[in-house]
Amino acid sequence: MSNNLKEYLKHETSLSYMIFNPPGFGMTEIILIPPAYPDANLAWTLIFNEEDVLPICSSWAILLRYFMKFLKDVSIYRELTPADIKKASEETLKKAQNVFSHPNGKLMKDDLRQIFHTIMKICSHEPLPDFGYMKLKDYIHYIKEPFQADLMISSSSRCESFSTGKCMNCHNINKVKHSASLTTDDWKTIINQLYQAKVPVLTFTGGEPTLRKDLVELVEHASWFITKLNTNGQFLTKKLCDDLYKANLNLVHITLYSHDKDIHNQILCSDGYDKTIEGIQNAIDANLSVIVDTPLCHLNKNYVDTIKFLHENFGLRIFNCSVMILSNDFASKNNIKNRLSCNEFEAILTEALIYCKKHNIELKISSHGWARDEYVQRNALISTSCLGGSAKLAISPSGDLLPCINFDGECNFGNLLDTNIKTLLQDKKIMSFRNNVINSKYICPLTKEDLLNEKNN
Repeated sequence: MSNNLKEYLKHETSLSYMIFNPPGFGMTEIILIPPAYPDANLAWTLIFNEEDVLPICSSWAILLRYFMKFLKDVSIYRELTPADIKKASEETLKKAQNVFSHPNGKLMKDDLRQIFHTIMKICSHEPLPDFGYMKLKDYIHYIKEPFQADLMISSSSRCESFSTGKCMNCHNINKVKHSASLTTDDWKTIINQLYQAKVPVLTFTGGEPTLRKDLVELVEHASWFITKLNTNGQFLTKKLCDDLYKANLNLVHITLYSHDKDIHNQILCSDGYDKTIEGIQNAIDANLSVIVDTPLCHLNKNYVDTIKFLHENFGLRIFNCSVMILSNDFASKNNIKNRLSCNEFEAILTEALIYCKKHNIELKISSHGWARDEYVQRNALISTSCLGGSAKLAISPSGDLLPCINFDGECNFGNLLDTNIKTLLQDKKIMSFRNNVINSKYICPLTKEDLLNEKNN
């Protein structure tokens, strides 16, 4: 191994991220993770759409890392052009020649071409040769640390919808006791622990995370990670969006229940539609990468109209939807009647997919098992599995380690201010929960009983 390669592997330890937007249908989220130790013989890990994993050799990783770097500043709101790809390829080959001791220009060009074609196959949902490609839910058998941690930096009791009537989709109804959120230094301590455990992705969520005045500071402190933000968008001012962009926030998930103002506000239980729409525009203007999330129920089943509205008015080309989880006390109240059946959810998706494929829009789903496997495969959908308690974990406003943000405080594995996360990850309680998730074929534990009843009817 050359000295240049040794130095590169020693110092280039950060993660790489981009949303790859090729010509045509198939936007893809790409994360490139270096090995734990600087060794040319160790594989790097590619993760696509939080769902698929591909180990690659270090020479491919170095080429891809440069390629992603030179495409990073291309807006996700337009497709990559052949000129973009050609320029990035040329710059990649120039830089990579300085890393290898005896660079073979033709071989490097062939490798880069093969990398590009592999990514294009993934974007178009084509099958790949059997060279290590696997689902994230299968990959977790080989790792101890989670892939993602959701930091609930603001409790529900600070959220306007909670205080005015409780949003139907609120994940954290039973967490009022956590109203006193951790300090900035406490969260930095937890982020440092997650760095030591090499958890690659952090999502700042809540409650409503944009209510914290130190949000930008926390994002800056998490600079090693791939950072995401889950928000209702109401407090995404122009200044906050500009500051988050400068802090290198990678992705913003904004929840919009419907393009119809009345429907959105009815589900939200507050008059927040106009502020959310303004927040979407501010985030786009700041060049933040935006995905709009829509949890679906009977009230907002005209989902295709919401996609059409956002695509035509804001240029968005990637969306995520899910079946609304009526967790905690909402599952036993009148809102249960608004839950979709499997057939109803799939009918909504089918209508949306017709529009999406016509306009080169990527639709991702978090179905929690409500879209059946054969439907997902037949329609080549990106469908993230329930990985709570295994590849994904959450940290409550008081520092408790939870399976996911939908679970209340009674199902916790310990507090990160009392016990280091590396120790907690070896605890029998979390190992048992993880095994149960794997054995249940990654069906959400909170909806498993309802789902089984639905499929038996």
